[in-house]
Amino acid sequence: MPRVVEGPNRRPEVARSAVMTNFFARATVVAVCCAALVGCGLRLETPDPAPVTPGVSEHARARAVADATALADAASALSATADEAVAPVLDDIATFCAAHVEALGETYDPSATPTTTPTGVATTPTDLLDQLATATSTAGAATDVVDDGDLARVLGSVTTSRGELTVRLAQALGVAVPKTAPAARDRDDPVDTLPSVAGPLKRFGVQASALVLAHDQAGYAFEVIAAQAPASSELRTTAVESAEHHRAQAATWARASGVDGTGDDPRRAQYQLPANLSDAATASTLAVDLERAVAQGAAAALAGSDPGARADILSDLRTASAAATTWGGTPQPLPGLA
Repeated sequence: MPRVVEGPNRRPEVARSAVMTNFFARATVVAVCCAALVGCGLRLETPDPAPVTPGVSEHARARAVADATALADAASALSATADEAVAPVLDDIATFCAAHVEALGETYDPSATPTTTPTGVATTPTDLLDQLATATSTAGAATDVVDDGDLARVLGSVTTSRGELTVRLAQALGVAVPKTAPAARDRDDPVDTLPSVAGPLKRFGVQASALVLAHDQAGYAFEVIAAQAPASSELRTTAVESAEHHRAQAATWARASGVDGTGDDPRRAQYQLPANLSDAATASTLAVDLERAVAQGAAAALAGSDPGARADILSDLRTASAAATTWGGTPQPLPGLA
């Protein structure tokens, strides 16, 4: 039987024991309830995180993906009933645009929706041509404004590919090529207009040096091709024009990037070239490689340049990629991307 201690300001020990037992029982119940709430994933007095607001780059990525998906779907649907001249181009549109979606990557979900939606679903090849031209201009404009350099590089490649597909589809349909911007420059333009950048490249190092070097090597190689080609031949004429273009571009980009006259200027007196360049097939194969090297240099420069200074670099990429096709190269889904 419990011992009771009497006295002033004292309680019986049995009462104290009962109070303590009741306190610990209540504390245990509270702890179990808290643990259950945590286990259920509930937060106690924790505010919800602020929603992520996508910026210009994510909106541009989302629009590019939406356009590429719509173009691929429409081309696939139209290919089955297209004539033999148009069907191969539609097949390439579907395949290339699917590659564009993969290269662009995932878009932010659910907030990063396109600022504008693609212009409906193309029901005829002519409708698809217009939609393709619009998508080319949209991606080209986005290339110059996004703040993500790597995304600018991919968008520039996508723009170039869409522009080439636009030309091919128009030719297959026998209609005029819709205007796309920025388009590849005409090599007959005065040299002093090629290019006029809005500002210097942000990181001239590897990016600008690669572009300057690629142009200078192409200029040297085309000079050798022209020298070894038969006199008055089309090969010589074209090689001379290409050599002048690339030499001018090398000088222009060297000045624009700040490497001209410095120890970082990558240009050389001569370059090693394959033998037998008097053979037209050998010369054409080298020409394709040279132009694709320039396209890769331009794509790298897009990634290393500031927003607002990419339009002429993109034009350089589109010009080089188109020239590679002119020399006999197969169209690529992502020009300038190795």
